[in-house]
This record gives sequence, C-alpha cells and structure tokens, in this order.
Amino acid sequence: MTLLFRYLKLTVLIMLLVGVVNSDCLGEFEVHTIYFRPADAPPNTDYNIDLWMKGTRELFRSEMIRNGFGNKTFNMNTDNQGNVKVNIVNGQHNSNHYQNGDTWASISSEIPAKFKSQDNVHVIIIGKVNAVNGNSWGVGFPFHSNRYGGNCWIASECRENNDQFIELIFHEMGHTFGLYHKPPGSKADQLKHYESRWLSEHHLFNNDHGNRGWNGSLPKVLKTHDTISKTQDLITMKFDLEGLNDLHQSQIFRKSNILMLGHFYQDGNENESATFDISRTLVNKNDTIVLQVMDKDGNYIMQDIELQVPDHIDENTDKNKTSKPEIIAEDTSENVVYLTINSGTKTLPNENGLMPFNPVREYKNGWGWQSISDNRTNNRNPIVIRNTTFKRGISLSPPDHPRVSSLKYNLQRNNYVVFEGYIGITNDRVFEIDKHNNASCRVGGSCIFRFEIDGVEEYKSKLMTGNDNYEKVNFIIPFDAKELSIIFSSGPDGSWCDHPAIGDAKLISNSSIQYSLKPEGKLVISWARIKSLR
Repeated sequence: MTLLFRYLKLTVLIMLLVGVVNSDCLGEFEVHTIYFRPADAPPNTDYNIDLWMKGTRELFRSEMIRNGFGNKTFNMNTDNQGNVKVNIVNGQHNSNHYQNGDTWASISSEIPAKFKSQDNVHVIIIGKVNAVNGNSWGVGFPFHSNRYGGNCWIASECRENNDQFIELIFHEMGHTFGLYHKPPGSKADQLKHYESRWLSEHHLFNNDHGNRGWNGSLPKVLKTHDTISKTQDLITMKFDLEGLNDLHQSQIFRKSNILMLGHFYQDGNENESATFDISRTLVNKNDTIVLQVMDKDGNYIMQDIELQVPDHIDENTDKNKTSKPEIIAEDTSENVVYLTINSGTKTLPNENGLMPFNPVREYKNGWGWQSISDNRTNNRNPIVIRNTTFKRGISLSPPDHPRVSSLKYNLQRNNYVVFEGYIGITNDRVFEIDKHNNASCRVGGSCIFRFEIDGVEEYKSKLMTGNDNYEKVNFIIPFDAKELSIIFSSGPDGSWCDHPAIGDAKLISNSSIQYSLKPEGKLVISWARIKSLR
C-alpha cells in the first residue's frame, strides 16, 4: 500500500508539473518591458517608461480601430494598478562600452535567459545610450519559432519629445510582430491596412490564442513557382500554400533592408495560392526574399527564398528600329540628390549635387580633367543615349591607361535608400570614322559599367556599345552603407572613342524619417534599418 501510495503521489506530481509546463507554454502572450542600466546610467525613474509603453499600446489600438479591426492592441505585463512592470537589468559596463561597439551583441550577452522567451516580446530600453549598433536608434525582430515573440532595443537618449519616442517604439515593436519597412513617404505613426489585418490574428493581439493558437500545425509552402517577367517593370512570384487552420495572410519582404515587397490576403481556405507583383526597382538579382504565411489562429512561418530575377521583356529587339525621341527631365523632389563630377552645382531648380570624394586622378578621363562637366558629355554635348536625352547625368571617358575610371561617393551624409540611373554609350562619336584602330568608334565606343557598395558588387553591365539602348539600373542601398563606387571600364578595343554616361544618376533618400536634431544642421537617422534578420 505504501509503495502504491508513493507511486500515485509521484504520478500526480508529474502530472501537476506537466500541467504547469503546458500552462506556462500556452499562457497569455505579453510584451515585457526591460530597462537595461549601464553602470553610469540614471535609475529608470528618470525616464517616462510607463508613459512611453502605454502611449505605444494606445497608438496600436487607435490604428487598429482606424483600419477597421476593432479595439485590439497588444497585451502588456502590468501590476495590479495597471502600471507597466519595468524589469531592471544592471549592465556590467559604462554606456560607452555598449554604444561604441556592437550594442545588440554586447547587451544580449548580459540579458538573463528568462527575458528571451520565444512567446513574449521584450522591449529593452537602454539607459544613457543614443544609438544602437552605432548608427540607428533601435532594432527589432521576431523570433523564428513555432510561436512568435521577439525583441526590440531602444536607445533612450535619442528622443526629442515623448510623442517622437513613442513613434520610435511603435516602429520597432512592429518588427517584432512581423511588420517591416514600408515604402518612402509612409507615415511613421500609422499602420497600413495590410499591417493591421496581419496583427488582427497575431498572438500578441489575441488573448485567446494562448489556449487555441498552437495545435502542432503550421502553414506550409507546397510549391514555389518560377519568377516571371509580367511587364517591363514588374516581376511576379507565386506560391502554393496549405494551412490546416485555414490561411489568413501572406507577405514577402527583402531580407536586406527588411523592405516590404507585397502582401496577399488569403480567403481562409486550407489550400490557396499567393501571387505577388514586385517592382524591379526594389530587388536585385539573387536577393534573398522572405515569405511569411499566417493562418487564422495566428501561427505563421518564415521561409527564405533565393530570388532569380528574370531578364527584362525586350520591347525593342530590333536595334536598328528608330525609337521615338524621349527626354528624361530632372527630378525636383526634395529627397533626390544627383551625382555630379565637376562642380556639384547647376542652374536648374533642384540645386543639389553630390561630389566624388576620391582623388581626381582616379576618374580623370582620356581628355584630362578640364574636359569633364556636369550634365554634358566629353564633347560638351547634351547626354543623349540613342534617342533619349537626359537633362542630368555624369559622363567621362576612361583614360587610355589603365582604361578604368572610378567614382566614389559618400553615402553616410543622408538616409539614402535607392540608387537610380540609365547607363549607355552617348551619341557623341557614333558616326566618327575609325582613325585610331578602335573597332567600336562607329558605334560610339564600348564600356562596362560596374556599381559597388562598400566593395560588394550590386550591378555589372554587359559590354555596351552605341548600338545598345540604355539600361535602367536600380538597387537598394543598405542601411549602414558607407560608399558607392562606380567603375567605367573600357572595352577590349581601346578607349579612344569611349563616351559612356549615366543619365539621371541619382540617390533617393527616405525623407519621411529625417529629423532636424541640432540647430546648426540636420542629423539624418534611420529607424531599425538592419541589414538582415538576426
């Protein structure tokens, strides 16, 4: 009897322990607030943490209501009086130690394991620090598991006012919920409809998901179709999906810069497809795209896909066909900065221009420095590639030796997100008689264009001649990019007649997240523009 009693007692104890574990795993999803205090930082009472977190929660609530999804917001860990519980973690070093190195990595090693739950989101506010990872205010990312939580890290000293700081936390927490960067011009304190719809079934926004949200079944990607060219400017990606809990929503983003590329509203069926039309300007060949698929119970998967961008649809395969003359006018948008070579100024309305910082000898053309002028060819003619005239652009001829010219531009002075330009050989010498043993003189010379960011190749053209139409070049600029290099390489037949150009060469910045932080000038910052998910 005694042994039986002990056996039953042990069995009940095991069942209770299992019950506790299951209850903990399937309990409410919550946002937990942490104040990480470096050794020289003030106490948490010096900050308005309660105000910031409650303000962020209310901002999510108001946006969910505005988009038609009702009175929903995230669950937050509070005390019996409704005050935000602030968990304090004392750092081992002074604030400079965390700010000058890899902030995320150095603090992460000191965060207790209990604050790294896969189910909860942790907002970590770092005392006496004004940057995370050296150049951004904060970072945020979801945990990749069957049940999603996440972490975001916020530098406390980057605020100008409470409203601005709440918007920052709002943005970073969005990343932990599976939201990513919107196109330039989007409002920082608003959710798009697709973002609110995604959150409407997210675990953190549904108290009952702790009880019904995880039954061992996740959405699946049954088939990834080949990427196709839909139009000259659009490519199409298609996926066949399955979800035993019925499918809710799919979305894709570019892993570098975590830029949203598209969303697809599922109809709530078990088997469906999702199709995304993506602008070519937003992706590069061999990019990694992340597909997210959520079911009606808030479970979602993340799957990396190596993108193979198909070639453009050739709408003018007959190179001898005369195309209609076209003029590419100047872009006078406030967030556009043109690349220049000579003076960086001009007489047209948009008086901005970014000069190269490398020595002139590295890009002086075959006719010497004096022959270079902005928005003109070597022969001081307008920049014309076949039948297209460009009001703005840069043009230079590689010198005879080493037949390579390179331009380097500083990308750290603004929040640049995209490069755009049109490469090709100008009409300067298309009809010149070959007097210098250069077989390509009759077609204006030949050149290869190469674009690099911090030494990493973003685009390389084929060998182009005056017989070729221009090619439009677009690529996204990583958040922490330091320099853009453009290399003009002469073809194998020599450089005598080479008059290449980049028409409408410009950098586009995300002006919607620029703030004037100092009276004497503008310090441009970015919110959570991390290069890839950690």
